[in-house]
Amino acid sequence: FGPCTDGLNKAWLTGSQVRSYPTHENATPMNFSTMYTGSRLCRMATRSRIPQASWRRSIGNAANSLGGAVCRASVCSLCPTFRQVTPPSRQRLAYLWRVGGSATRARSLHVNSAISSGTTNETFIKPVQVIFAPVPDVNDISKIRRMVITGRKEMLLGNEVLNILPTDDMRALWVEVVNDMSEGRSGAAQTITMASPTGAVHMSAVLLPSSISRHNCQAAPHALTELLGRVAGSKGDVEVVVALEDASLAFASGCAVARAFPLLDMTSSQDSRGDQSRRINVQFLSLADPVSDDALAVIQHAADGVRFAQRLVDSPPADMTTDRLVEECELVAAELPGVSINVMRSEGLRAHGMGGIEAVGRAAARDGREPALVVMSHVPPEGTPETGKKSESNSVAWVGKGIVYDTGGLSLKVGGTMPGMKSDMAGSAAMLAAFRAAVKAECKRPLHLLMCIAENSIGPGAVRPDDVIVMHSGKTVEINNTDAEGRLVLADGVSYAAAEINPDVVIDMATLTGAQLISSGKR
Repeated sequence: FGPCTDGLNKAWLTGSQVRSYPTHENATPMNFSTMYTGSRLCRMATRSRIPQASWRRSIGNAANSLGGAVCRASVCSLCPTFRQVTPPSRQRLAYLWRVGGSATRARSLHVNSAISSGTTNETFIKPVQVIFAPVPDVNDISKIRRMVITGRKEMLLGNEVLNILPTDDMRALWVEVVNDMSEGRSGAAQTITMASPTGAVHMSAVLLPSSISRHNCQAAPHALTELLGRVAGSKGDVEVVVALEDASLAFASGCAVARAFPLLDMTSSQDSRGDQSRRINVQFLSLADPVSDDALAVIQHAADGVRFAQRLVDSPPADMTTDRLVEECELVAAELPGVSINVMRSEGLRAHGMGGIEAVGRAAARDGREPALVVMSHVPPEGTPETGKKSESNSVAWVGKGIVYDTGGLSLKVGGTMPGMKSDMAGSAAMLAAFRAAVKAECKRPLHLLMCIAENSIGPGAVRPDDVIVMHSGKTVEINNTDAEGRLVLADGVSYAAAEINPDVVIDMATLTGAQLISSGKR
């Protein structure tokens, strides 16, 4: 670059991108700080000409930077510059180069080695309890340091809420804050610090929107989850009071509260976060009848299920493999008394004619990630099922789509649509969590769960467009798009449920197509 060296350094310092390096022979050493501003090294076709040791160290340090990325370095392993980078940085830099770059916040790659290695690490499970109390017990405010009260404006200003606050000054300040809030279309939240008789209390008002779509839940759970997660903080116990117009809204509200406190947090290691133990106490205030103890027990099981499913879906695909999801099913079966489980893997799938599940998971199976059909059954003690093809009384079968990762197969997802496809097993995760919650809540009906588990990958054995497969039902299916794998695994699951279990009701749940967003929206 010669005379452009000073301008180039300034461009790096401001995070600008520099492309197509013709030569580096006349360049002066680069300041280390330039690699910590988010700048990107793109298409360094002549890295072997970089002579300065400081440049080499800076490139190595890019792997530890707060946002630097190295993109598409196709010949990094042959580059003399790469070989002179210090070994720890070289390992992390090679990871960035292998995946094609743009791995931002690379600092976490060496802190959280379990993320890329695919090993299970309980360090990232936050010890946060969400407990639903049967009776409001917030009068002793001396023990409370953070409280969140949520509801619509008329509820937040009602006597039921105001009576929680022990002094007239606190009530007056609360009324002033709530009256100044504007709910908008998605609600609003405001946090203030109040002086109580025993010390400062952080009080948060979560104002739920009063106008919602006719197809949406009256409890506005989407707004409750989003706003509560914003004001509840990340440390310390929290008292959450949900003010309800009607006790029938408690179930949806309780699940929304639970969703605001996910179990899995992989942003940093446990050591760097410190103690994350906390307790979220949730209580309901209702204008009409109070929420019964039996209803609270059901809400507790459902809320635990929401966080359980959330953990499964949030897990990275290197961790939540087909084997791991099968293991989660086995753990749930071992936890619940009277639940039977039957796991069919590759040979079992072929023996039962599961052509859809087997075809979708065939490519990943060659790498040891075999597909599976997991069948779990719970029959109440007073209703032992009859054998054979006769229907059980009021029996229900749930079928969940469990594609642990969806690349699209040979019909590869392109244009940035692949990130987030770890959530393609959300249907099965939700069904497993619901099954667990229903059994714990002593469901009185025979209940069956079928988990259709596979990874839609690319490999020598991948199913191809124009292939014809034979499904469990005996029907033949010609493939014209391998990214339409969900209906294949579900068809086998539903067919097996109808033929082998013969329930009265079959319900399937799946992330089947993004086209649903056109009609239903994200909420």
